[in-house]
Amino acid sequence: MFEKKNKSKSEESVIAIKSNFEGNLKIISPVYLRIEGGFKGELEVKGRLDIGQEADVEVNFIRADNIMIMGKVKGDIKNCHRLELAPGAMLIGNIETLVLVVQDGAFFQGRCQVLSKDG
Repeated sequence: MFEKKNKSKSEESVIAIKSNFEGNLKIISPVYLRIEGGFKGELEVKGRLDIGQEADVEVNFIRADNIMIMGKVKGDIKNCHRLELAPGAMLIGNIETLVLVVQDGAFFQGRCQVLSKDG
């Protein structure tokens, strides 16, 4: 269910969720989290979050420093530094981010607010 790899103390931990998971997940130390299965709940991640191509995520909200969506997400993205929607990604929800990248073939439905670095 979980995979965790540590390369060194100066690098982020890697956690991959390959099965279905439900609940509220808050990670407060830098991490690279990759979701490959289903997730339902709330998600707060310090660091990077990847939503894999086969992932199906339904959340009240996601907060993470950097997010790459390749699969399906239904819910809001809040206070993100960088959000990227890859080809084939589907996001239904509202976005608050400093940087938004939407690649050809991605689908987005909702409102988007691009934040300023000054607050």
